[in-house]
Amino acid sequence: MSLNDPVVRGDEKIGDSNYSISWLLKALNLHDHKWTFGEDIRSLTALPRDVLISKDKGYASKIYSIRLTVGEHIHHVIAKLPSDFHMKQRLENLFNEGKLTKEQLETENRKNFEMISSIHNRELEFYRISNENFKDLHCPQFIHGEEMTEEQEGIILMEDFTDRCAKDISSFNGLSKNQVLPIVEDLARLQCQSLNIPNLKQRFPPINSLIQAVTRFSLMSANVLADRNLPWFTLDIAKEIFEIVQPDSMLELYSAQQEEFGMPSVLVHADLWPGNMLWEKNEGDEEAKMMAIIDWQNYHAGSFTTDLAVLLGVSMDGETRRKEEKTILEFFFEKLNEYKKLVHEAEINLTHDQVENSYRKSLRYAVLPMMMTVVTNPKDDEPQNGETEGKLTKRLKFLLEDVFGK
Repeated sequence: MSLNDPVVRGDEKIGDSNYSISWLLKALNLHDHKWTFGEDIRSLTALPRDVLISKDKGYASKIYSIRLTVGEHIHHVIAKLPSDFHMKQRLENLFNEGKLTKEQLETENRKNFEMISSIHNRELEFYRISNENFKDLHCPQFIHGEEMTEEQEGIILMEDFTDRCAKDISSFNGLSKNQVLPIVEDLARLQCQSLNIPNLKQRFPPINSLIQAVTRFSLMSANVLADRNLPWFTLDIAKEIFEIVQPDSMLELYSAQQEEFGMPSVLVHADLWPGNMLWEKNEGDEEAKMMAIIDWQNYHAGSFTTDLAVLLGVSMDGETRRKEEKTILEFFFEKLNEYKKLVHEAEINLTHDQVENSYRKSLRYAVLPMMMTVVTNPKDDEPQNGETEGKLTKRLKFLLEDVFGK
């Protein structure tokens, strides 16, 4: 869309998608109670604006902040569109370099399509469920969506928080206890409410293609770290990581193991770090506050401590995590007991020891995203003040010490 166009045309597209402004107005008229201006394109008094806000972020979608003007009213909406652009570009480069045959290129593109369509459709299903089951969860209000299929591009429309988001907030600065506690409360409430969803475990198993991707990128990250000759990233550590990413071990870490830890399978975000949260910082606030949790495409039924372990292990500096871990675990335990009143049928009879033991086991899984974070974000991991290691590398070092005791 161009602001220099003389008229608003209904066939103008959202970004480079196949979805038109006419389609958008019809969707808003049917599904967004805040939109009260009908679906006639002539109701718009200025050219629509769409801004790509996901540039250099994410790998499987393009996200646009759209502004529609009707007189003095400006309506904002987010459009999230599944995209395999980055993956296709990488594969095309490999093909042009002679590293892939045409048949291999087609096979890899098919795998990517299947993975991206599955995670888009999984996220769309989450938002549909959340509108009915998780009304208190801090996440964008869902408006409307369509599945990604061979014939259909797929889209999710949701509430736009862009103007409220704090600017210049790094996703890699370590979170404080006060920033973490509201997120932990959201987790406890969400997990208890998710137990009311029929056949949760059967309906939402982990996505196999994502498990395979985590395994692949974890091993790649471990190899990169081994090549750096870090004295604490030993051969024994590398062997431990190799054991963790074996299929049986991964499934065990994902699963609830109710008999041992006392909690049935609950809904798990599975990628809970600050980059998948929106933050706001008002005048007078000392710290940014979590406004919404986003990117639910990896969610599945599984262990109630997976998200907690990733949140603390990946998002808090090692010293802070060690200092505050006990308090945060006690808070989580208290909130699970508080919100179990929301559960209709399943029984929750947890002990604090079970919570802590499950958390300690889930920290083994947290090692994997922490390794990937270190390897893929070198600019955010540069040593400061004469130190030899960056903040992310030090975070990984503390985590490995606590998980493997080496």
